[in-house]
Amino acid sequence: MTTTMKTLAALLLCLTQTRAFTVVPGRSCWSTKGLSITDNHPIRFSLLRQAKQTKLIADSLEEENDNGDDSITEAAEDDLIDLVEAVNEAVDAATNATQQAVVSTVADAVNVTSNAVEAMNETITANGDAKASSTRNASAAVKTPSPAPSPSAASPMPQNEPQSDLILYLQSLGAITGRGEFASKFQKDSAIHVIEQLEALNDTPQPTMSPLMLGKWELVYSSTQLFRSSPFFMAGRSVCKTEAQAAQYNWFCDMHRKALAMSSIGAVRQIVSPTRLTSEFEVRAGTVPFLNDYTPFSYSGGLPFSIDGAIVSTADLEAFGNAWLLSLDTVEIKGSNVPGLRQLLDQKFKLQSRSLGKFLEQNIKSYSNPRPAFRTTFLSKQFRISRDEDNHAFVYVKTSDSYEPTDYSKVDADLGVGRLLEGFNDAFTKLYI
Repeated sequence: MTTTMKTLAALLLCLTQTRAFTVVPGRSCWSTKGLSITDNHPIRFSLLRQAKQTKLIADSLEEENDNGDDSITEAAEDDLIDLVEAVNEAVDAATNATQQAVVSTVADAVNVTSNAVEAMNETITANGDAKASSTRNASAAVKTPSPAPSPSAASPMPQNEPQSDLILYLQSLGAITGRGEFASKFQKDSAIHVIEQLEALNDTPQPTMSPLMLGKWELVYSSTQLFRSSPFFMAGRSVCKTEAQAAQYNWFCDMHRKALAMSSIGAVRQIVSPTRLTSEFEVRAGTVPFLNDYTPFSYSGGLPFSIDGAIVSTADLEAFGNAWLLSLDTVEIKGSNVPGLRQLLDQKFKLQSRSLGKFLEQNIKSYSNPRPAFRTTFLSKQFRISRDEDNHAFVYVKTSDSYEPTDYSKVDADLGVGRLLEGFNDAFTKLYI
């Protein structure tokens, strides 16, 4: 029996280092279709722990067998046989199966291993042998907690993690992928898997009617273009009545982002009051032309100035349990740092969407003002998950209980020249009054 257990330990160790996984040059990892297992991969850690644990118990039982005491029950032996079969299936799956099959089969092997070890521990406990008790304590020391899920490109999708770990995973993933803009397909799939786990754990009934909704929420992850969290773009999508129109709108949003590739997106937030939703989408674009086009300087960058501004859209809220119906009201640009344009935008230009919608309804029989639904599927004191009509997910973190919109009046309309001169003075001239 101890020989069987030692064989099992060797099989588990073999699985963590098997060449059934293709070796990637320059990296200490093994990979199959859609899955990479690195030295720090949680599955490898788990199998390695089980291998060490199994060998530890086998060594102890070998000492007992030398004294003529074989305490392994028939049930434990059956569990060991099942374990060996599960490990063999995992090795085969590592070569031929898809990513999900590999993860599932290896997980099954780990579960069977745990069952077998628990059965052996119970048997040893019943015998009351002092040596077995020592072995059991040493075995428990080997069973250390699994490492926290990593949001890297090679990370697995977390399974049944505590709520706080799932939230941390999404925040980390958002941080390293530009809130999802630069996420790989595997990272996006992992994020959706974690989002669905959190949604299943939601314990806030009728979240859109909860006072927890009130305040400022910063977007930390999105499964689609960031600007589609705006009521303006949600209303545009709601106008589409067919799947073909929706597909065309999605294509337009993708092209819109590509056309603005030279710009960088700053804060994306929603400010929720009892009756109103304010969306603030801050953007910064580098100024052109390039210096070497107009000066003798050989420098490939642009001018050290930027054009800043925030696209602010507002909508009235009508709450229904877990969803809002949004009625788009106004769209405007605030906080522009372009001289002249800033004064014009602040004083005269504001798109009155509701007034325009009423005019269209009165003059076009087939037209009705769009009222997109925006659902909230998870809500806690500091964390929120919402979905639009296309089921795109938006993950928010609350930064304030205040629901006052941001005051952009303090932004200087000077293209950042003032900050540039201050920085130059601090670094070089150091002239102060």
